[in-house]
Amino acid sequence: MAGEPGLGKSTFALQVLGELAREGARVLYLTTEQSLGDVKSMVGRLLGPDTSGTENFLIDTVGDLSALPSFLTRRILSPNGEYFGCRVVAIDSLQGGRPVCSGRGEVRGAHGVPGGR
Repeated sequence: MAGEPGLGKSTFALQVLGELAREGARVLYLTTEQSLGDVKSMVGRLLGPDTSGTENFLIDTVGDLSALPSFLTRRILSPNGEYFGCRVVAIDSLQGGRPVCSGRGEVRGAHGVPGGR
């Protein structure tokens, strides 16, 4: 999902993950910009007093986008990784390293993306 700041992308992602967690799916919200405390506060406000399923809602941070491939490989994709088996992983945000869509279905490379600089 892409869009200007303040449109509600993070809020939408957290709401979707919250509902999936309540339905029993193990989900991970991975942030590159916010602190764990900030995200936990936002989740608490969005999900309200009903905490059912929150044990399935996992939150972690990656402070540097260059560490993201290693994080994904070791902690999510590896059978021994703590987040292995998560049904959904939302990464917020990939600014500075994301592919740029031209609006015509074409994706131009960006830093760290095949075809990028």
